[in-house]
Amino acid sequence: MTDGRVVGVAIHGAIAGTVGSTRIHAVAVAPDARRRGVGRTLLRASVAALGAGGARLVLVECADADELAGGRALLRRCGFVEESGIPDYVRDGIGLSFLRLDVASTASPTR
Repeated sequence: MTDGRVVGVAIHGAIAGTVGSTRIHAVAVAPDARRRGVGRTLLRASVAALGAGGARLVLVECADADELAGGRALLRRCGFVEESGIPDYVRDGIGLSFLRLDVASTASPTR
């Protein structure tokens, strides 16, 4: 919250049918609050909560669309690495990337 107003949200949880595998479904930050560490703080808090719940890894699915480049860069700065992808999954020319963070190797994302 900033000045009593919500400026960001993160949604995360378990992946059905797995043990210790979790995912971040979404992270959103208000346009006027971006580039102030809000997204990084939300990612750190999500990973910490997931780790405290026994997660061993956290996955993020992200479209390779240009308008999401900032979000993908944030994930990489927080320690997520692209593990795989599916070309042309979202639509022609726009693939889907899978980014992973091993919780066991880090207490929370850094950088």
